[in-house]
Amino acid sequence: MLIQIQPEKLVIRCFVFISDPATQIIFEGLSGDERISIYTLSGNLVTSTTLTGGASWTWNGKNSSGAWVTRGIYIYFIGGSGVKKIGKIAIID
Repeated sequence: MLIQIQPEKLVIRCFVFISDPATQIIFEGLSGDERISIYTLSGNLVTSTTLTGGASWTWNGKNSSGAWVTRGIYIYFIGGSGVKKIGKIAIID
């Protein structure tokens, strides 16, 4: 499953079946100088990256330790270069 997230859109909703190993969540349409962070609803950092020159980033559904995330709602934050976007990703089995 391929999910694309484009921050210029006002409403972004993402529901992912994480049991599919081909799942990819792509953040695109970025300027290349943003930081993308994904958090649990309790505020714990799951993973983050800083783009340097790229206009997209693909999240494979794993945390910073390389383990698959569990089902639930996650918050993504995109910030930098005058851009600030916050949205939700729902991971379901």
